[in-house]
Amino acid sequence: MDTDIKKLLKTEHKNWKQRMVKETKGAYIAIYLGLIFSVFMSLMYGFKYDYSSDDKRIMITLTVFIFGVYQGVTTYVSYVRENGKSVNIFEKYKYIPVDVSVLRRVKLILTVRIIAPFVITGQMAAIFVRVIDPDNQGGGFLDISVCMPLIIGCLFILEKFIEYRVLSRKAGL
Repeated sequence: MDTDIKKLLKTEHKNWKQRMVKETKGAYIAIYLGLIFSVFMSLMYGFKYDYSSDDKRIMITLTVFIFGVYQGVTTYVSYVRENGKSVNIFEKYKYIPVDVSVLRRVKLILTVRIIAPFVITGQMAAIFVRVIDPDNQGGGFLDISVCMPLIIGCLFILEKFIEYRVLSRKAGL
């Protein structure tokens, strides 16, 4: 990585932490607890499902919860609160000479750094449950439910990639 990207990444990470602590007024603790809980929710993907209507409902609920927690923790990467309103953070860079593609890349790297430990831990937990097989249902590792934590993480990163591109275009950069 280039030194400019490293420096910008370090600055963005520091700013993200400060915004999250200041603007949530303590709710960031609940957000981090949600992230920890998302690992335990990912553990549920390790059980074998027969994809009945109840199982589909469980899978969708788990997916929506995990996606919502990831969205909550990374909101402060793309938005800042001013006068009680959420403002596109890319508008703040309008008058600062910075390359937009580098800024988008840094924000995407920061997003990956924030959620990656929880995605990887959740994936390992799902695989662990499938290996020990506590309910003796069997099931292989090619079942899509085992890979759901990783799939959710990848889809979330893709969503953030598109969001950062749209926000930077809205800001006129």
